[in-house]
Amino acid sequence: MRTLRDLAIAVALVGTIYLGSYLALSLSGRCEATLHSAEGPTWYKWVPAGFSFDLSYGPGMQSFYYPFHRLDCRIWHVEMPAYEFERTAAYRNSN
Repeated sequence: MRTLRDLAIAVALVGTIYLGSYLALSLSGRCEATLHSAEGPTWYKWVPAGFSFDLSYGPGMQSFYYPFHRLDCRIWHVEMPAYEFERTAAYRNSN
């Protein structure tokens, strides 16, 4: 019985660290232009810190945090066209 309890505590601790580390990256992330036209960016996507370097995406971080990143982009940080992004506080604070 004690072993099962210790295992449950260890799993909960690892899960909390995993989620907490993603939240820290997401809170320090940014919106990046992902689609461009002759007139400039046309689409923006949320990118947590460490997921993108000079607009190139490495599979390491995205693969490791895929479940949380997918949920984050579907619920909170949704992709949006440039005309919508330019009306947000994030855009106003970046300029």
